[in-house]
Amino acid sequence: MNKIYPQKEKYDIVLVNTPCAYYDIQKESRFQYNRSISPLGLGYIGTYLINHGYSVGILDAEYFKLSVGEICKILFEKCPEYIGLNCFGTNVTICHDIVDSLYELNTTFVVGGVHLLSNRSEFSSKFPKVISVVGFGEKAFLDLVRFGSKEAVIENYSLGAEITDLIIDRNLFVNNTTEFEEFSEAVCIGSRGCFNHCYYCITNKFPFYQRDIDSITDEIEYLHNTYGVNMIHFLDDIVFPTNDRLDDFVLSSKKKDIYNKFMWRGLCSLNNLKKFDIELLESSNCHSLAIGIESGSDRILERIGKNYSIKDIKETLTRFINSKVRIKAFFMIDIPEEDDEDIAKTKALILWLKESRIVQDINIFQYKPYQGTRLFNQYYKNDLIEYEYFDLRNMISAESFSIDKSLGKDFYFSKINGDFERMERVKNEIIEMTRLFYNK
Repeated sequence: MNKIYPQKEKYDIVLVNTPCAYYDIQKESRFQYNRSISPLGLGYIGTYLINHGYSVGILDAEYFKLSVGEICKILFEKCPEYIGLNCFGTNVTICHDIVDSLYELNTTFVVGGVHLLSNRSEFSSKFPKVISVVGFGEKAFLDLVRFGSKEAVIENYSLGAEITDLIIDRNLFVNNTTEFEEFSEAVCIGSRGCFNHCYYCITNKFPFYQRDIDSITDEIEYLHNTYGVNMIHFLDDIVFPTNDRLDDFVLSSKKKDIYNKFMWRGLCSLNNLKKFDIELLESSNCHSLAIGIESGSDRILERIGKNYSIKDIKETLTRFINSKVRIKAFFMIDIPEEDDEDIAKTKALILWLKESRIVQDINIFQYKPYQGTRLFNQYYKNDLIEYEYFDLRNMISAESFSIDKSLGKDFYFSKINGDFERMERVKNEIIEMTRLFYNK
């Protein structure tokens, strides 16, 4: 069965949403978390190429939970002129394995993604036929297909208006909605890049662009009318950086008669949250905001580039104590040089969030040192973190430890050179913090 969408006999270009795990090795991962969001980045590239006359399909290997062998079989059978792979910080080895397995195929490989920023020559040094695209991929990919390239690395950090306000051809996606009990949800973006400067994040390395508000509401209107969507999940880091932009969004929604026909949720920085007019936020039909608190330790917050304190966190969140907007908080642990005192302070803040009833949900992650970030460069050079951290074959699921499934969470932990003791400690801390909040 052809798993490339839209389904055709032949494609000029196939873009692969590479999987987040080795699904042949980590078999238990195939069924742990079945919800998979549409790969918007590939959707934008695909739509832009389609608009210029090329036959394009997306193979969503993450949605289908495909192994490297299964991906290669599909691509070998279709043999498109170009194969594009999106590369993340933690699945570099999967991209390597796909290219290695198909290297003799008569095709051009294009690898892209924000995490290629620092290891841009890694693929071309090992695989001379591979072209790495760093930055925004739409125009770079089109120029490559039209004119070819003598360069192993193509960089593009600018977006023209025809890309900024592009509305994705949703026929490229196998799944356009995620169904919840109360909502039919679709993903969308209102901006690219980020103007915050967190030391662990790569997104702020790129210019910040915002879509035209009417373009966003046009897309929401299409999603509502075509798929019955009544919840929009904005995936960008900062969809509404100001009250004025949020107000424009409300006015545009009313003008198109879709106001009150959908709700939305998205990410938000604490400094952004601090400035929001709560009444305006509620009137925009905001369902929930997720903020990266990251730590309960002022020392760690300073170390990772957060320009706020625990006092700021509590004061800002207290503003929302009677708000209809739900707040979700993200935390990280296992940050280099984090000690027991820092972890104890994070637990204390989580307990405060629970008792204050301001935050309704939390997620706690193990820190991942993505290449190209300030934190990675600082600690990798000092041998405090190791490159094997990135290899998904060194990831182990908490499921192996028979974690209480009532937590309703998925946990993955890095196994660094067989350091099971560290892995066990991180696992236990995350589970203890999660249970502390949910009282489970």
